[in-house]
Amino acid sequence: MTSPNDAPMANNQPVNDDQPTTPIAPVPPATMQIPHNTESTNFIERRYTLSVQQLFQAIHDQLTTGATFTLDEEDARTGMVRFHAFDGAQCTVTVTAEGALGSVIRLSATNDDSNKRSKEFFVMLDRRLGVTQTIDPAGGDASIYAPIPPKKPTSKLAVWGIIIGALFAFLAFTSDSGPSWFLGFIAALLSGMSLYATRTNGPKQGRILSYVGLGLIVVGLVVGGIKTIVSDMHDKADQMPECTSYTWTDSELAKMLPEPQSKQGEVTLDSSEQFNIEICNTSVEQFNTYVADVKAAGFDIDYSKSDDSFRANNKEGYSVSIDYEFLDSNDVMEINISAPQKNTDTSTTDEDTSDSDTTKSAEPSDTEGATSLSDGKKSGSSSGSEQPAQTERPSTTANDDFKATMDSYEAFFDEWIEFMTTYNAEGNPLSMLADYTQMMAQYTETMSKMDDIDETTLTPEQQQYFLEVQGRINEKLLSANLQQQY
Repeated sequence: MTSPNDAPMANNQPVNDDQPTTPIAPVPPATMQIPHNTESTNFIERRYTLSVQQLFQAIHDQLTTGATFTLDEEDARTGMVRFHAFDGAQCTVTVTAEGALGSVIRLSATNDDSNKRSKEFFVMLDRRLGVTQTIDPAGGDASIYAPIPPKKPTSKLAVWGIIIGALFAFLAFTSDSGPSWFLGFIAALLSGMSLYATRTNGPKQGRILSYVGLGLIVVGLVVGGIKTIVSDMHDKADQMPECTSYTWTDSELAKMLPEPQSKQGEVTLDSSEQFNIEICNTSVEQFNTYVADVKAAGFDIDYSKSDDSFRANNKEGYSVSIDYEFLDSNDVMEINISAPQKNTDTSTTDEDTSDSDTTKSAEPSDTEGATSLSDGKKSGSSSGSEQPAQTERPSTTANDDFKATMDSYEAFFDEWIEFMTTYNAEGNPLSMLADYTQMMAQYTETMSKMDDIDETTLTPEQQQYFLEVQGRINEKLLSANLQQQY
């Protein structure tokens, strides 16, 4: 490897000893600076977003450790460095500060064809500095070399937002009951947090993933909202009675109530123990007027009145319930009146016990027992008309099972109302998610048991108790403002 001081010296020695010696010309000092000619093709200028000290130290380290170039001279005060390559290329570099952008390196070279060694110098320097060519942030035409920013890790929040958002959208398309709004809330929360984490100066990358997660949530919300609206329309259609002209029956129970003003509706149950009718085209004023007429008819004992319901008894123990439903196209008033429950104790007399045993045996030849029961029914009938003998009655065990089911049904809703009131009041906390999932599973199981009950097979007493439990649950849900959730 050569240097300026290694250049061959001229042969100034005499041919023979008789000739005088010629003085040796001194070598030019190494400190001589090569002026920069900015018009020369061997002049290169680069700007860096680094300090003069950083650039000067990097150049020094490169020239003292590399094999391609050899350091000849450097001056830290002026930022000047001179070096040469192994093939004789001579280079002079100056490093100076330039405004807020950082520093500038100016390189002039001689004996460097096509700037081959100059370009090699800068390639090695850029690699050592870890910089890359970028656009001037100040808007200038010149490029600027800045450190390569470290690669940011992908946001895990964005990934989980996509996963949960996809599940939310999938349930929106496939589930008959619509999507899980809780999943939608979690997916939106994760995607929103990932948007913040993947901002321009944020610590994570994956902003596009965040937008994908939000897009899945929007799709799930749109599909779920449409299915919810359609489901509500179907539910209202199922609840809507056949609004045709009806005839107010002349049964004993119907005679105890005044006839409503509207003549459009449907009689859903008419028996000696219970009468139920749904009246269409009823305004709120008509509902309040009818409630006042019912109270005037004697149903003013233990009554309770709200904006859309009325419950009361009369002196004889007959109970009436009136519910008003605010539907979109047709407001409906449902009226129900039930006879008092009869005493089912059959052990008062020996004759009743004998009749009960005869009935349980279900022997066709026991006509005397059947006649006794028929007589008993006649004596208890206010109209005096004969009724067919009741040869089969539900067992006490069946009644107990039905009552236990209804009591369990009501007890569950008491627990459900208490939990949902706390859950909504605390803003749906994640800490209650496990309890919420358990309550939903219990809710599904309870409603499945209720769906298994065939209302057409219920006795009048069971039908009355069924309506009473339903009425109490509706009142509790209304008081807790949970009617829509139910």
